[in-house]
This record gives sequence, C-alpha cells and structure tokens, in this order.
Amino acid sequence: MLKLRVAPLVLANRVRHGTADDLPAVAHLLDRDRDHDRGSSIDPHTLAGLVDHGHLLVLEHGCDLGAAAHVVIDHAHGALDLLVVDPALHGLGIEDRLTGVAEALCEAYGCASMDVRPGSR
Repeated sequence: MLKLRVAPLVLANRVRHGTADDLPAVAHLLDRDRDHDRGSSIDPHTLAGLVDHGHLLVLEHGCDLGAAAHVVIDHAHGALDLLVVDPALHGLGIEDRLTGVAEALCEAYGCASMDVRPGSR
C-alpha cells in the first residue's frame, strides 16, 4: 500500500488553469513574496501576458490563491518562468507540487525538456 508523506493541507488544495480573473490575486501573491523594502507593488495589468502567452496554473487555498506558476511551451521545450507561493504556505511541498504539475503539462504537450528559470523557485 502506498503511503503519502505530504501534508494534508497540500492534498486538500486544487490546482487549476488560471484566468484573467486570477491576475489581481497573483499580483497580491507576488507582492507578498517580494522584499517589502523595495516598496513597489505589481500592477495586475502588467501580468496579462501570463494568461495570453503560456499556461497560468493556480493553486486554490480556501477562498484565496495559495500559489501560482507560469509555464511556456515552445515546440518540444517547456519553461517554468514563474513560481510564487504565499509565504504562509512555504515548507508544505507546494513548490514541488506545482513544479510536478508543470512537468506533467509539458510532457502532455510533447516537450522533451523543461527549464526552471532562475527566480521562479
């Protein structure tokens, strides 16, 4: 019998394809994850390309988004160019879970490889 060693919180959350309606919440995640000393916030309109180009994946955490990832697929190659997790959820394996979903997505599209770009993790 297979025993999962994943926090129950991770299993209770759902990963889905993100939409333009999710962009304000993604901007909020990015703001929370950034170094607050810089003081600038991210405008959701600047994130529109995440929906228009590539695949935006979001992890629902209750009524909010707990994490987001962006995957770009170019023929036989994929790239995870954004991965952000709510700081309150760090250490629960969410980063690994979303990376796994991104890898599965790339594989489903026939990619032979996937890069994890610096700063995405």
